[in-house]
Amino acid sequence: FGLEVIPVQFSGGTQSIMALISGDVQINTTGGPAAINAMMKGGNVVIIGANVGVFPYILYAHSGIKKAADLKGKRVGVAGLGGVTHFAMIYALRKLGLNPETDITMTAMGAADTRLSATISGSIAATLVQPPESLKARELGLNPILNLAQSGVKFPSNQVAVNLNYLRSNRESVKQFMMGSIAGLGKLKSDRPFTIKVLEKYLRISDPRLLAEAYDFWVSVYSPKFYADPEEIETYLALSKIKARPQDFVDNSLLAELEREDFFDETSKKYGLR
Repeated sequence: FGLEVIPVQFSGGTQSIMALISGDVQINTTGGPAAINAMMKGGNVVIIGANVGVFPYILYAHSGIKKAADLKGKRVGVAGLGGVTHFAMIYALRKLGLNPETDITMTAMGAADTRLSATISGSIAATLVQPPESLKARELGLNPILNLAQSGVKFPSNQVAVNLNYLRSNRESVKQFMMGSIAGLGKLKSDRPFTIKVLEKYLRISDPRLLAEAYDFWVSVYSPKFYADPEEIETYLALSKIKARPQDFVDNSLLAELEREDFFDETSKKYGLR
């Protein structure tokens, strides 16, 4: 679509949003909470799309935990307090009938492999896992307690944000970026062998079972039209006890333009997704 894009990887949402605000990067895909928090503090950014609008996690527990009630009084691990895994854990515990403030001790433990090892050893009772680590979790005897991606709740787990100054002066380039993202999703969903090869390259794994686990899960959770849904943001605001209007964080006008131009329909036809 005529763009030369340089991917830059950050260690977390806060760092990536700081780079977006400073102008070091112009467009960002990260967990919605980071962008929302920045906007609450006056950050010059706006959310223009979303590709994951659910909690993309499965709650796995130590082999000795057979049911949700067994988690009461135990420690559970999340990546970091205030991040997506933190809010996903809060929701999961409430969904299971537990009080995340009084029934559980929540511990920030960083990377998924650290949390997975801690769950296996029993130093924590449970953690949230994403594919392909979910296959490892099952094979190591952990018990799946709740698939949050299938729970029906909406949440801004991965959204597209843009520096407002850049959007105002380079609207067409941002639109082209969104076109490329939507077309890329079409390719991802329609060409499994190609996508598996991409996953192998960037996840740096070669086990076909792990690659299949990752593909099958992620292809099911990606949003088909990239629209940022205010209901997803409302979930975050409610969990965070923030009083604000969710629609104030979103600008879907570029996607609305693409819909009027039949770009979504043409992309679906091109990749046989109808």
